Formats: sequence, C-alpha cells, structure tokens
Amino acid sequence: MRNKRKRFDECEDIKEELSEIRKQMSQMMSMLTNLSISQQEFNNKMNNDVSDIKEQMTNIKTNIQNLTIEQNTIKSDILNIKSNNNITNKNVEALQSEEPANYEFSYKVSDYESGSDFGHAENRQDDKAEGTYSVVLPDGTKQVVEYEAGEDGFKPRISVIPADTSCI
Repeated sequence: MRNKRKRFDECEDIKEELSEIRKQMSQMMSMLTNLSISQQEFNNKMNNDVSDIKEQMTNIKTNIQNLTIEQNTIKSDILNIKSNNNITNKNVEALQSEEPANYEFSYKVSDYESGSDFGHAENRQDDKAEGTYSVVLPDGTKQVVEYEAGEDGFKPRISVIPADTSCI
C-alpha cells in the first residue's frame, strides 16, 4: 500500500509539475503574443517612418533642382548685368572724353499787343556758360538775371529795372 501511496504521491507531484509547466507555457505564449504584437506595431511604425523619409528626400531633391535652376538664372542675370554695365561704362567714358560743345544763342520776343517782352542769351565755352535772360512783368518792371554756370555751380545775379513812368 505504501507503494501505491508513493506512486499516487508521485503522480500528484507530476500532475502539479505539469500544471505548473502548463501555467508557465501559457505565460510564455502570452508574452510571445504580446511581443509579436509589439514587433508588428514597431514594423508598421518603421514602415511609416521610412515612407515619410522617402517623401522628404523626394521633396529635398525637388527643392535642390529648383534652387539649381534659380542659381543658374541668377548667374545668367549677373553676367548680363556685368555685360550691360561694361557697355554703359564704355559709353560714359566715351562721352566724358569728348570735348564739350561750345555754342552761342540768343532770342528776344517783344509783342506789344499781348504785352509779352522777354529774352534769353547764352554763350558756352568749354565747361563754362554765361548768359542773361529778362522779362518785363505786367506792372512794366523789367527783371534781369545774369548768370554763370560751371564747375562751381550756378551763380545768378538778379536785378530789377523799374518801369518807365515818365511817358504816363
């Protein structure tokens, strides 16, 4: 009987061990299931991140291509500006190297019917001009401006000649 008891106890021990093993296997299966779900979630997140990075790289490549086109346009514009500037500088140098125009002119208008009475005369030699202009104002006063213009600027001298009232 003792032998039976011993076997029964051994069977019970084995049953308990098997139950414990089943319990541990169930926990391991649960952990493996959770791990599998976590790995799947991680893989999905990684796939989304990789897709986002691919899209960003495509956008960066497009932006770099656009910047290259703009840079080439700017380079071309700069070269055109330099070329035009060189032409302009040559034109300015040519104009500056020319002798200034020397001239002399004068005109006078006297229309007693309308009352207009004015005139202008100017003489230019090299970089200096001298001249006079005058106008008779409605009250009969004559205003005369004599001037010199040159490197020192415009220098007027203004005088007023009162109206001749002796004939009135």
